[in-house]
Amino acid sequence: MTSITFKYIFSFLFYLLLQVLILNNLYFLGWATPYLYVYFLMTLPRELSKNMQLTIGLLMGLGLDIFSNTLGMNMTACVVIMFFRPYLLNLFGSREDEYDVPSFRTFGVGAFLRYATLMVLIHHITLNMVQFFTLHNFSHLMLRIISGSLLTLILIALIEFFKMTKR
Repeated sequence: MTSITFKYIFSFLFYLLLQVLILNNLYFLGWATPYLYVYFLMTLPRELSKNMQLTIGLLMGLGLDIFSNTLGMNMTACVVIMFFRPYLLNLFGSREDEYDVPSFRTFGVGAFLRYATLMVLIHHITLNMVQFFTLHNFSHLMLRIISGSLLTLILIALIEFFKMTKR
């Protein structure tokens, strides 16, 4: 295994444990929970096969479900966003950066934020729809989706900003 493989294994475990031990216990204003593990899934290398992307998403979701006792909710949301990921990458990234990792630097700030927004929205809509499994209290559902998405996007933008200024 190469050092890049170890880097991604370490990142996988870091984001999994960060989500389970810290972020799952945060409820900003009682509504918003940041799901920062989506950032890990978004920034996997583009060259990974679709099967590998789906497998990584499945494993991340399964790990979260095991430690959070959520019965497949996170796994469903992770697999759904990993299904849409190649299409969104083609939509917002150029064909020239096929081997790049999606970021502010490779996509540009605007394109990356549009990509991140769609990925996070798809994730939060899927997760909250599976979690609530009803449209009975639609305003509560929308508030959770929007507030969680905004908080997650702010954290992703901050991470990307600090990565960009670091180099």
